[in-house]
Amino acid sequence: MTTRRRLTERQVLEVLIVNHGAIIPCGICRLALKAEDLRYVERDHHRAKHTFLDEELDQWEALDNQRYVHGLRDPNHDCHRRKTDGTKATTAGSDKHMAAKGRRLRGENKPRRKAKIQSRNTLTKEERDKARQWKMRVAG
Repeated sequence: MTTRRRLTERQVLEVLIVNHGAIIPCGICRLALKAEDLRYVERDHHRAKHTFLDEELDQWEALDNQRYVHGLRDPNHDCHRRKTDGTKATTAGSDKHMAAKGRRLRGENKPRRKAKIQSRNTLTKEERDKARQWKMRVAG
């Protein structure tokens, strides 16, 4: 007797939604996932990996940190994209924003070499005095 092949995660979701009438909400927009959306459904971590400390990384894979969301390629929903990249105007509150903040706090951002800006005052003191006297003569 051969062993039966295991169902994929997506197939399990389809069985739950179609056959058993389960209501599984999107983890971001809270709309119920439909059978026609299952092509695009992805499992997402509620709290991103880069926000965990090294000793907490085992909690990242915990089931209470995971949820199903409308995926990045879903043409009808932008839930996962908005969570990852932020809105069009800003990245505030997104995963990218939190990753950058974590890098800043851990000191991983290397300071860039600043180009020196040459001072505007390149004249010597005698040349400045001479120019000032010339301005007084012209204005006077």
